[in-house]
Amino acid sequence: MNTKKFSLKLYEALSLLILVMMGLVGCGTLGAGTEAAKPMDEKLPDAEIVEIINTELEPEIESDASISNASDQLIPVSEATPEISDAAAIRTSLAAHFGLDESDFTRFVIEENTGMYARGGVAANDGGGYFLVAKVDGEWVFVDGGQTWPNCSEVARYGFPASMVPECPAGGSNAPDCPGLGTTVATFIADVNYPDGAKVSPGQTFVKTWRVQNVGTCTWDADYQLVFDNGDRMGGSVSQQLANGHIPPGATVDISVQLTAPDEPGTYHGDWKFRDPNGNTFGLTTGNPIWVEIEVEDEDSLSSNLGYPIIEIVDVDEDETVTIMGANFPPNDTFIVLLNQNGTLGIEGTLVATTTTGADGEFTDTYSIPASLQGENVIAIHLESPTSGYYAYSWFAN
Repeated sequence: MNTKKFSLKLYEALSLLILVMMGLVGCGTLGAGTEAAKPMDEKLPDAEIVEIINTELEPEIESDASISNASDQLIPVSEATPEISDAAAIRTSLAAHFGLDESDFTRFVIEENTGMYARGGVAANDGGGYFLVAKVDGEWVFVDGGQTWPNCSEVARYGFPASMVPECPAGGSNAPDCPGLGTTVATFIADVNYPDGAKVSPGQTFVKTWRVQNVGTCTWDADYQLVFDNGDRMGGSVSQQLANGHIPPGATVDISVQLTAPDEPGTYHGDWKFRDPNGNTFGLTTGNPIWVEIEVEDEDSLSSNLGYPIIEIVDVDEDETVTIMGANFPPNDTFIVLLNQNGTLGIEGTLVATTTTGADGEFTDTYSIPASLQGENVIAIHLESPTSGYYAYSWFAN
């Protein structure tokens, strides 16, 4: 064997292998370098252009609800409390005020809410009524409530809008300061009893009642007075409380004063006005006072009237009762009492009672107003004796 030839062939084979390997490595290195130097359109002639989207998102900041601090924590920003939050806060305040659990309420409704003042209704198993609440230092607080008239003095402390508390127009911040800047005035509705010229006996004690309406802007309360103004006082008080409770604008009220007829026959006239808490007097829209005018009969007149029964209306409790006084009736006689609509003279009316006169032919009785006549402005009353045939009739403002 030729060793030299064998070595040569082995060398050639190894050299060839080395060249092949170097060619492969060189081609890869050269290809990489060459590709990097080519333009993009020559590198990928058929490739699609793909938009690269940055997936590293920045946190959103809601300017009206929150802001981000350095720790990316959301910090709430104060905003107006929505009405539903007001409702929840008011409900909680009422429950705390009444010492109840919120689940005890069987009814809860907000009728009006300005954001600072609210009015509504609430009920629980043991009762309920309206409520007034006000926002003080950001918290809803109970001001007044129940089923009676609002405490207008308490309402005034918080300056409630007059439209929310119509019972206390003087208490609202939008209403005139009563009675200083407000209007205090009345209008006459009716003489409930003892109309002008009513005949009474000498020394007779009677109760005169007027019906008037508050047509001003101020609510009348217990601080308002009925005061004697001029003429014959007839034993009446110089001043007395105008009415119990509150009489808001638009409401009517019956005002009564107890009087005693003079002993001497004649015509007597007395004027009365109203006085507000500041001491200012006022009367009717006409500028006039209200008045009572009676005719005291002498003994001869009383004697001549025998045989002609008369009825005097003493007092009326609206839709409830009427009190009358009768004179010149036959003694110890029994009469039926009928009430009917105005214009009927009481004939064929509702039988409400029977009345028996005394030995002097006089009586004073009180009768209930039947449901069928409740709400009538004027009611007729008729008395008639089934035995003697005597009768009398009159009318009264209900």
